[in-house]
Amino acid sequence: MPWRFLCWGLLAALSSRAVWAQQTIINVPSLDQTPRGKQFALHESQLRRWDGAAYWYTTNFYTRGITEHLEFASTVYNLGAPANRYAAASVGYKAAFPIDAPRLSHLKPQVGFGQMVHWSLRGRGVGVWSYGQGAITLPRSRTRLMAGISHGTPQVFGKRSAHFIGSWEQPLTHHVSFLGEWWAGRHEFGDFVPGVNVHLGSWVLVGGYKLSNKPGRATDGIILEVGRKW
Repeated sequence: MPWRFLCWGLLAALSSRAVWAQQTIINVPSLDQTPRGKQFALHESQLRRWDGAAYWYTTNFYTRGITEHLEFASTVYNLGAPANRYAAASVGYKAAFPIDAPRLSHLKPQVGFGQMVHWSLRGRGVGVWSYGQGAITLPRSRTRLMAGISHGTPQVFGKRSAHFIGSWEQPLTHHVSFLGEWWAGRHEFGDFVPGVNVHLGSWVLVGGYKLSNKPGRATDGIILEVGRKW
């Protein structure tokens, strides 16, 4: 069932015309930036209803470009049913820059970093998520590979955790990309997600399947996202 959605998304994009950046890969931060003065909002639903486990959680992102290299970000995490212990509201920033290295210019190297302050909606106090990352784009295939380090506190991650984050973005057409991300570790974000990103004018659609790092796979599920830039 999840893969039928991904195939639909791939076919639906063939007639779209414009391409817009997305500010996350799925939940790993992207090194794309919201342009100065522009805004981007995205709704994510995670859902599961099989093998005796059922849930529906939403995370909602909003960003505004401050400069060409800096954006304001706000997120509300983990609203839904059953009630999630790690629901939180967050504000922060993300910065990304190209690396000026002539010998590496064919790889389009980039670096980025960001920080979010979390306010627990379940009485768990205030915490911080910090991350740094770097990316290159392979010239022939146009594959963008990203790797970085993330550190988060229990308000969203469920425990204090420092871990690896990584992703890839592989364009299939001018409007469709195959993508994936991995958060190492057994925290609330610890999972591997392959998916498809579809651009439809100013809209972006994402479909993916979450494979949890935790044993038992009870938190595996479908991820659907819809976003818009204006």
